[in-house]
Amino acid sequence: MMSVRQFGLLYKTLIYAFMTGMIVMLIAFLATSVIWTVKRKWFNKYIKPLFLTSISMVFVPAYIHALAWMDLLNAIGIRGQVASILVMVMSLLPLGIMMSLFGLILAEDSMVEMGQLYTKDKCVLIKIIFPMAKPALVVGFAMSFVWTIQDYSIPSLFFVNTYALEIFSKYSSTNQPILPFIISLPMMLITLFILWVFIRRNKTIFSGLRKGLAKRAMPLSLPIWMVFLQFIALSFVMVQIIVPVLSLTVKVQTLDNLWTSLYLAYDEVVFTIILGVMTATVSVILATLLVSKVMRMDKNIKTIIGMLLLLPLAIPAPTVGIGLNFVFGRASMSFIYGTLWMPVFANIIRFLSFACMVMMAQHMRLDQSMLESAKIFQKNRFHGFYKVYVPMLSPGFLASFFLVFILTIGELSATLIVVPAGTSTITMRIYNYLHYGSSHLVAGLCLIILSIAIITGFFLIHLLAKSEV
Repeated sequence: MMSVRQFGLLYKTLIYAFMTGMIVMLIAFLATSVIWTVKRKWFNKYIKPLFLTSISMVFVPAYIHALAWMDLLNAIGIRGQVASILVMVMSLLPLGIMMSLFGLILAEDSMVEMGQLYTKDKCVLIKIIFPMAKPALVVGFAMSFVWTIQDYSIPSLFFVNTYALEIFSKYSSTNQPILPFIISLPMMLITLFILWVFIRRNKTIFSGLRKGLAKRAMPLSLPIWMVFLQFIALSFVMVQIIVPVLSLTVKVQTLDNLWTSLYLAYDEVVFTIILGVMTATVSVILATLLVSKVMRMDKNIKTIIGMLLLLPLAIPAPTVGIGLNFVFGRASMSFIYGTLWMPVFANIIRFLSFACMVMMAQHMRLDQSMLESAKIFQKNRFHGFYKVYVPMLSPGFLASFFLVFILTIGELSATLIVVPAGTSTITMRIYNYLHYGSSHLVAGLCLIILSIAIITGFFLIHLLAKSEV
């Protein structure tokens, strides 16, 4: 049973996540609405690179944003929950930008042009474009909400208690899995409902990014106050990019400090890369096998299986680590407990769903006629699989591999519980040092991860841009 204090903490966490999600999507919609209000040439030259860079930062771990903003917020006197919400908004804004772009492509040009004949452009934006974009905006809010209620790294850095931190604290103090699991049930039920909304809304939005960045929209003429709001939103997007890059670069000070931070964290870097590669490889294999089976099933069964594949996202990250310790902590499982496979399993549980979604999207764009031709002309099943099936799925393999790899590098909550004694990831090293004050060495590691995340993000966007979904 939940205590009164825990119920109050859950309520505050939900409000915290709700406010974060609403602010993220409000800024994102206002920023991306410039697609409908600027000329195409101006958009390609200035706005499109800004959006692409922002989206690429979706893989930057939240604690890097925290380190970048911490000194600035302390200097201007912003602390506690307000500071935590601000940093969380900045870390989730790339996700909001991406989902808003998905949504804006749903607005049909013909309907907008028809609306311009009968009403003001302001009303067209509010009454036509916004309602058509709403499914993707709802998904963006849901994803931001779920990510916020499950993350405790940012709130803890600003001394804000959340329900996810309560789960971790209970396990740390008792070392018993039952009570933390019971405490996590309300959060799991809430997250399941949010994921159900995601399933219902996601069928029409996955082709939006490529088309959204190439949309041929007729510019709307909006009131000056709405243009001002768009300008403010775009400023937030720019700040979200500039502050981490500039702040970390200043903190590192010199290139020698960057190499020193990398040298001192050599063991953590190697361990993190091995963990990321193993997790991504196993996830891609499992996702390929699962999705190849699911795609042959009935439509209604696909929906059910799709919900089951997303089910792990409803489990709070600390609960994943606690559950693995409970299962593999027995004497009969000692050959796995305390090994590298523990964090590998934890990250597979957390991120396999993302690999499955990527592979599903890739399967949906396969040319069935080519697959049928391969069955006729192949020398054997392996020949057709290797020559036709694998090349057609290769963009999905690459995208899902790098997606899981970069998410694993930034994972903290579950890895912290199951990591073998005497080992540590880059994320754990950074997070531990953040509590004792930032330094140029920590900033150097963060700058390295930031660079990896941005490069990986651009690579994944490039794969998506080539997609014909």
